Amino acid sequence: MTEKIIGVLGGMGPAATVDIFQKLLRANPCNTDQEQLRIIIDCNSKIPDRTQYIMHNGPDPMPYLKDSAERLENAGADLIVIPCNAAHYFHAQIQDSVNIAVLHIMQSSFDYILKQYPSVKSVGLLAATSTIQVGLYQKIFEQNGISIVTPNHQYQEDVMSVIFDKVKCGVIDKEASEMICNAGKYLESNGAEAVIAGCTEIPIVLENGDLDVPVVDATDALARMAVKLALE
Repeated sequence: MTEKIIGVLGGMGPAATVDIFQKLLRANPCNTDQEQLRIIIDCNSKIPDRTQYIMHNGPDPMPYLKDSAERLENAGADLIVIPCNAAHYFHAQIQDSVNIAVLHIMQSSFDYILKQYPSVKSVGLLAATSTIQVGLYQKIFEQNGISIVTPNHQYQEDVMSVIFDKVKCGVIDKEASEMICNAGKYLESNGAEAVIAGCTEIPIVLENGDLDVPVVDATDALARMAVKLALE
């Protein structure tokens, strides 16, 4: 069997890149180093902020994303994962720039929920404001009969503070976890039967078991799909 090589288009941010690397390793239980998959990582933290581009007409990340995708393909990757939810705003353009598969974190999350929690009809979303506003999750979930619940203005500000003022700054503390948990509880109280950690910084401070409903780690769902395809 010829295993596929996984490419990680990373740097958005670096902690999220470390997180998906660990999850790729855990998704492929092995007894020896040699049984693990080959993984190529391009961690380019110079990629302009996706939220700033989408919401405030900031610098365009696409040339950097295209460059990273092409580097990974040229280095020998057979498929690419992107540990940044907001970057999937550019998914179609990234896919068009290479001749290998670029997996989709929203689709991977939907497939995971459909398999693990098939009765769920309403899902809460903790994500960057840009991801919510452009409907990256809504487009996939709502067309398949699952509604998306999002935080109110105050809780969304807390989510953004945890992402940008905490995790991206290397501050992983109790306050960050409490802020995210409170936002998740708000989603629960508004009918969410599961909550998606839909920004790659969020699973770093929120785990399944922290809420009364399942927490679905989008990064983990993406890693599982990548390993599955690499082993096929």
